[in-house]
Amino acid sequence: MITTYPSTTLSEAMELGVPTVMLYVREFWELQPEFDDLVDMMFDSKIFFSQPEDAARHVNEIFEDPVSWWNSEKVRNSRSLFHEECGTATRCWQDEWNRFICHQLENIP
Repeated sequence: MITTYPSTTLSEAMELGVPTVMLYVREFWELQPEFDDLVDMMFDSKIFFSQPEDAARHVNEIFEDPVSWWNSEKVRNSRSLFHEECGTATRCWQDEWNRFICHQLENIP
């Protein structure tokens, strides 16, 4: 899967274990500083690319067997960190969302 934005599509592909490449231009996507290490790791494992030519070159290199790259230790470590920081839901995620939404509604002027 190839994507151009760090949103639902990226999260779903990562959680489903679909080999994924993302064109990530830092100037277009402002993330919280606590995600800097994760973003750096995603670049290092060739999941994120800032230049389309580099992403295309990588896709061409792994085209015959993307699963081998996707299951390499470096990429698995990046995927694991992504899951820990962005994908882990608690057992009571519905209650958490309910509290969050109620709190937001209480603060509407």
